[in-house]
Amino acid sequence: MIIHFSSSFGYDYVYAPIPNTEKIVLGNVYLGTRGLLEFLETHLGLYQKENHNALRIANYEQAINKSLVEHPDLYIQKSFAVDSWGVAQKLLALRDELVFAGFEFNTKQVISISKRLHVLSVIEEHVNGMPKGEADRWIFLLEHISTVKELPVTEVKIYEPKDFLHPFFVDLFQKLESKSVNVTWVNFEYDLDNSDLGNFKRKLLNPDCEKVTLVDDGSLIVLRASNDFILSECIGEYLVMASDLNPLLIIPDRGELLEEAIISRGLPAIGYRGVESDGTIEQLLHLITVFLWNPIHPNKLLQYLLHPIAPISKSLRLDLATTFAKKSSIKSNEWQDTIDKHFEKWSDSASTNQKALKKWFDRPKASLEDGAGIDQIISIYTDLSKWAGTLSSMEERSDYEKRAFQELANQCNQLISVVKTFEGKGEKISEQQLNKWIEAIDIEYSSVQNIREIGSCTYISKPSNLTSKSNATLWWNFVNETNPVKYATDWSREELELLTGKNIHYKSSIINQWFWQQCHAILMTNKKLVLCLPESVNGDVKEAHPLYYDLQQAFINPDVIEKSISLSESTQIDDRAIELINYPQKDLPSVSTHWQFSLDKQLTNREHESYSSLIKLFYYPHDYLLNYQLGIRPVDIDNIEVSNKLFGNLVHSAVHQLWSDTNILKYPPDERSRRIGEQLEITIKEEGSILLLPEHELSLSQFRLIANKSIVKLFKDIKANDWTFVESEEHHKTIDEIGIQGDIDLVLRRGQNEYVIVDLKWGGFKAKREELINEQELQLIIYNRLLSAKGRTIHLCYYIISEQIFLARSNIAFQNATVIKSNKSIESHNQMLWNKMMDTYNLRYKELNNGTAELGIELPFSELEGISEIWTDKTGKYLKVPKNGKNKKADNYSPYSKIVGRI
Repeated sequence: MIIHFSSSFGYDYVYAPIPNTEKIVLGNVYLGTRGLLEFLETHLGLYQKENHNALRIANYEQAINKSLVEHPDLYIQKSFAVDSWGVAQKLLALRDELVFAGFEFNTKQVISISKRLHVLSVIEEHVNGMPKGEADRWIFLLEHISTVKELPVTEVKIYEPKDFLHPFFVDLFQKLESKSVNVTWVNFEYDLDNSDLGNFKRKLLNPDCEKVTLVDDGSLIVLRASNDFILSECIGEYLVMASDLNPLLIIPDRGELLEEAIISRGLPAIGYRGVESDGTIEQLLHLITVFLWNPIHPNKLLQYLLHPIAPISKSLRLDLATTFAKKSSIKSNEWQDTIDKHFEKWSDSASTNQKALKKWFDRPKASLEDGAGIDQIISIYTDLSKWAGTLSSMEERSDYEKRAFQELANQCNQLISVVKTFEGKGEKISEQQLNKWIEAIDIEYSSVQNIREIGSCTYISKPSNLTSKSNATLWWNFVNETNPVKYATDWSREELELLTGKNIHYKSSIINQWFWQQCHAILMTNKKLVLCLPESVNGDVKEAHPLYYDLQQAFINPDVIEKSISLSESTQIDDRAIELINYPQKDLPSVSTHWQFSLDKQLTNREHESYSSLIKLFYYPHDYLLNYQLGIRPVDIDNIEVSNKLFGNLVHSAVHQLWSDTNILKYPPDERSRRIGEQLEITIKEEGSILLLPEHELSLSQFRLIANKSIVKLFKDIKANDWTFVESEEHHKTIDEIGIQGDIDLVLRRGQNEYVIVDLKWGGFKAKREELINEQELQLIIYNRLLSAKGRTIHLCYYIISEQIFLARSNIAFQNATVIKSNKSIESHNQMLWNKMMDTYNLRYKELNNGTAELGIELPFSELEGISEIWTDKTGKYLKVPKNGKNKKADNYSPYSKIVGRI
């Protein structure tokens, strides 16, 4: 068996993508560090199950805990108290590097030299049963090789300079050589001529070379473009025209984009390896914790309910999401009604769904403040693992889906293993700690290899993977590579002295190794090198590869070889004119003032209209047509957020619940205030759990203060003005000139036939004040009609919760109300506004039946005068339309504004 080795051949894959794969014969394997480890372990009978690093971090964290009990003065104690997982993760990486180096962890030897090495040595004394990491496996393997007589390897070829390679592998190959394995360090010879490419190679080999003049002989080309998509199109055209070139492709990333450009032009596929991973399924590892914590996280629950696939049927989750977005409570009547309606409609699956709801929603919750028990976390991930495992075995699913579900099940099991390291210690696990564990469970992506077609260009993923000369090389996305020295340990001078003779990979060697790896493919190219340099990749601005600046320093006139690729101009490459298809620029459709359509029959007036439907009809008829006549309605599932809308909903609900106590107005002020506070807390817990999250502590405090004061004042003023409770949050329907319906916030009575309707608003004092000044309080007028009856006197008012202010036409109902008078009597004003509403209603229906629907967009009045009489009315017959300067105010609430001009 012949092993071809390079540290750049790949860490995760046994077989690296290297050139001339069709020449690989049986008995030759190309291995990187991980591949070589697994190969030797397998053939020497030392197979080791790979342990997830999260398991090792958890074990090492426990070892640090034990160390700090015995040595509380260790310098890491403060950092560990703040972030135990992060500290354990960092220290474990240092520990593994020292294991790989062959360090003995002698506490007496290092105590006076290095605090860091001393701490690591102390911790090592408390490491017990930690799963083996890669460093441990290498050390064990090296020791075992010393004891065997024969190895399953005849030859090892190493494609990397010995001086730059990690010294552990130098020792390893010397050990293999002592076991009669023929070890060859491949000596690469680079051809240097007087071409542009040859002079660039000289500069890379000798930085002190003087600058020379480019002759632009075609051996060295830099292609620049604003983004990698344009470059991919250019390369596709270039490969079609230069069919005899057949270059080696270097593709560090975004190869799927280049592959698409190649195959779309009929060229053979290069077989680029892409990542196959279902990120949506992986999200469940995080989202499932919504059932673990109390208070429940509303937005996380909403994300779970809207997830493409998750425990609990999708149709039920979507129904619940719609309900939850409107009222964020899983204990509300609306929530239960949604479940009942779904079970009634889908009775055949009701039993299964009922069990699923019970399993997830009714499980014991852990306090966010106190943390979760080990059993609770294990239980929830055991259930998720079983669910994922079941789906991974279903025949009707694709292999891709099966792998994704199996990976989720594996991740759950890995997480359970981490959690079990705390078993028996009686510790509670915080949300922060659990999230760190989840993040540490690395996502193992499945890779999918496209089929490489006959005649395609060969590609490599790293420039150092080239093992033979290349006549032509094209480096795709010649952009900045992260220098690995950034992640190298910064050992101090004293520490390095102590580590003398150990297998430490010094920073100087790491830098030299990295530089060699980047230069290698360029040095191995004989005739033509094409470098692709986009300004942005996948939308992110990118810097040029560091070697680009070496190129700049190699020549007096570097701009000569740079070709700018654009969609508007032809580009000369090798005397070939590369022209990309430039699709003609199109302007966005012009804004329309209205839709014109034909009707087979007259529109039918709806049985009942509400305030929200009438607003659309009066001001944005196109929206009314789509919503209420054609039934085209958007799925309105908003994110649950801390907002005035949430505050208003909570106060509405709390006030409604308070009236269930018929004695609420009879209590002494202190008792009433206490009961209001209690009810507010209950409502927050049931419907405003987002406020209970730690990040909203300030918002919760402010809401409690404002809401409590405002509700106390509301009840105080109701009592002071001799009102008694009639109803709250009740739905009404009536037939007037048209059918109308609506939910009235609060109805109070004084005497036999005197009523007041109070519409609760969290904020908007200025807007509601202007509404009354402009005589446009449509919602109150609709409520007035809904409650009107012969002999009744009805007062109308707004109560602005955040301001603790009543807004009304008079102070008859509430003596301390802010009054906005009309120049008419209240009865005359109400009738006048109702008449305007009916005239506007009839006009809009007339327009719709004539096939015209005005659009709810910002347009000058002058453009709308020919659409509706509303815009030319001087008599005040119709309602005033919303104005924004000289334009009609846009319908900010209509999702249909985005399709204006497209229908």
